[in-house]
Amino acid sequence: MKILYTALCDLNLDRADIKHSLYIAQSLGGEAEVTFLSGWITKKQFAGRLKRYGIQTPSFKWKRIPVIINTHVFVLELITRLLFGVFSLIYIFLNKYDAIYTEDFGIIYFFSLIPRPFRPKTKIFYEPHTIFSLTSEKVTEKQERKALKIPSGFLPISNGVRQDLDKIFDIQAKDTAIAREAVSLKAFEQVNPDTDYFKNKFPKTVGKKVVVYLGSFLPWKGTDDLIHGAAKVSNPDLHILLVGGSPENIQIRQQLIDQLGIGDKVTLEGYVSQDEVIKILKSSDIGIIPNNKTIIGSQHTSPMKIFEYLAIGLPIIASDFPAMREVLKEGENALFFESENVEELAKRIDSLSQDEALLASMRKNNIKEGQKYSWENRAKIICDFIQSKC
Repeated sequence: MKILYTALCDLNLDRADIKHSLYIAQSLGGEAEVTFLSGWITKKQFAGRLKRYGIQTPSFKWKRIPVIINTHVFVLELITRLLFGVFSLIYIFLNKYDAIYTEDFGIIYFFSLIPRPFRPKTKIFYEPHTIFSLTSEKVTEKQERKALKIPSGFLPISNGVRQDLDKIFDIQAKDTAIAREAVSLKAFEQVNPDTDYFKNKFPKTVGKKVVVYLGSFLPWKGTDDLIHGAAKVSNPDLHILLVGGSPENIQIRQQLIDQLGIGDKVTLEGYVSQDEVIKILKSSDIGIIPNNKTIIGSQHTSPMKIFEYLAIGLPIIASDFPAMREVLKEGENALFFESENVEELAKRIDSLSQDEALLASMRKNNIKEGQKYSWENRAKIICDFIQSKC
């Protein structure tokens, strides 16, 4: 089976969606003959991206379109998405594929604007990460409804997204298959713990249990709540480590840490390579997911950090949302807390960090649970679904 996987994103950025796109291409390439059609990036830059995320030998072909996405100015974003759609359409007509796979809403919306005779004849499969008319001011329900008539099947990342596809757009379960985010188990197995690296990079953690947050510092991710919660944690043998912020977001959070006077309890770190992510997680004791009360954060999300925490065997503390309970069970994999309740968050951190029996039980459970969520298993779900519809 030949699959064209297409996504317009700035591959030079250090973000979860970039890692997601590269891992999709790599994992699908193990199940089918895959071409990854992306926006413009130099060959040297692309090789650097693969290395950063631990992809040594690509299993896919890579083609690029001379378009660089601009999301800072709405008019420029529309123009770049239009150009990417036009070039993608030309590429599709010049090459034969059995299926087109994308999580790029811009592509399916572009195809919906084209008169039917000129649309691609190849079946399109869409991986929605949210319902944009609910979570973005850029997309109306009318536009989304129009776009969602294009795909032959849907692979939402969570049951919350699938439920809203049905409730709002009458897309039936038979036309969907849930493809939750995943983890590169092979990469996690190949990187050994490195205590010297960890101690040298984060000297304030020496002799303490480490509670780690991995991901961006976007407002709905709850990093501010985590910092406020850290100020209320009573266990003196803990250190809170937040990894993945942009320089601007780190500066803002560092000011908050300084205002609260908890510089000895909290450390911020920017973007790191995938190897460093694994080293950090393997040197940590508890993983945390403090999402805020938003539609995407509570119902639609399927954070890669959940599956990376599980793969390491990290006990987890998470906001009590349906999206979290799709994967995690109270007392087995995680402790839940009421989102945005920093007092309750602090209590959960204190209680779990001092309960050695529960920590040990969760480590055992989570290592076992994490084996279910490999990118290879995810790719098989996707390819089996595509084949059932083609």
